[in-house]
Amino acid sequence: MSTARKTILVIGHPLSTNENCGVFKTNQDVHYVLCAPKRWLVKSLGHTYVPANSRKDNFHTLPVIFSGRNSLFFWRGLSAFISSLRPSLIYCWEEPWCLSTLQVMRYASKQNIPFFFYSAENKEKKLPLLFSFFRRLIFKKASGAISITPEVDLQLEWAGYQGPIHRIPLWVSQHNYTPGNETKKNLLYIGRLIKLKRVSLIIQALTELPEFHLKIIGDGPERNNLAQLSKELNISNRVHFAGKIPNYNLHTHISDMGLAVIPTEENQRQAEQFGRAALEAVVMGLPVITSHTGNYINLSQRIETFYSFSFKDSSSLAHAITQLYQNYPHANILEQSRKFVLEHFSTATVSKKFNQLFVSI
Repeated sequence: MSTARKTILVIGHPLSTNENCGVFKTNQDVHYVLCAPKRWLVKSLGHTYVPANSRKDNFHTLPVIFSGRNSLFFWRGLSAFISSLRPSLIYCWEEPWCLSTLQVMRYASKQNIPFFFYSAENKEKKLPLLFSFFRRLIFKKASGAISITPEVDLQLEWAGYQGPIHRIPLWVSQHNYTPGNETKKNLLYIGRLIKLKRVSLIIQALTELPEFHLKIIGDGPERNNLAQLSKELNISNRVHFAGKIPNYNLHTHISDMGLAVIPTEENQRQAEQFGRAALEAVVMGLPVITSHTGNYINLSQRIETFYSFSFKDSSSLAHAITQLYQNYPHANILEQSRKFVLEHFSTATVSKKFNQLFVSI
């Protein structure tokens, strides 16, 4: 006797970008319906995302109030949308204290639909009283939580969640492979340009690395400050701002790159939650140097060409870069690291994990 295919509604603001949608692929067991905001404003980047998938049959958009406010935004027309769809299960890709998560949970509970929430918080998060109340309601009503690392599991348990936790990591694309080597004296940074990422540390390190150039892929509020810093240090001719590059086109920018450097800072509230940009670099064929924080530590213990250090200043970063080039990993080691990342974090691997989970419910 055949089992009817389940309709899974995945809803959340991350679906506004194309690379976050590919893992949810309809198959004989699961039919995915994705829902994203019609427009999503990212203030730190000064950019508004308009979903490119909106013409697909299984992709829907709804207007939102307070676009770009992760904790405060909520959906318009959500009740009618869920009622017309009648999904077998709803996966809300938002943290459990968010107003939108509470909204989705409310309609899911009314219609007796199993409901999952997402979490990537790996540091203790003390919430305002109202949001703490939201989180307790979500914990009570949710059928399960999807966590991306073991540290997130611990934080959910610390916050009082007692339901099932399913560990499903984020994923990376299978980019073209262009292995680096010690002759490529070009450094690569991928990510947002915000103070927490400490891109200024890489620029300052260039003053002690006269043979090196830096390519910065990404955008954000720190771009002008970083450009000004490179001018003040008289190295602006060695710092190239490539801007925001679509994920599918990243590999076209690394043919002359030798090393990715991502020295993200840790503070009392934030530490690197996953490290997707660093993993993308490994898949494209580069060794990676990161700070010794958050999930970078775990990745450095599992991936041979992934190196995490505690950087005190730009000189210690320059020293780490110099040491790596003096002991540059062989091409076959870079290939092994690429294979490891794709085996554990590829779109196909993570898609299979989602399918297995949703079919089992």
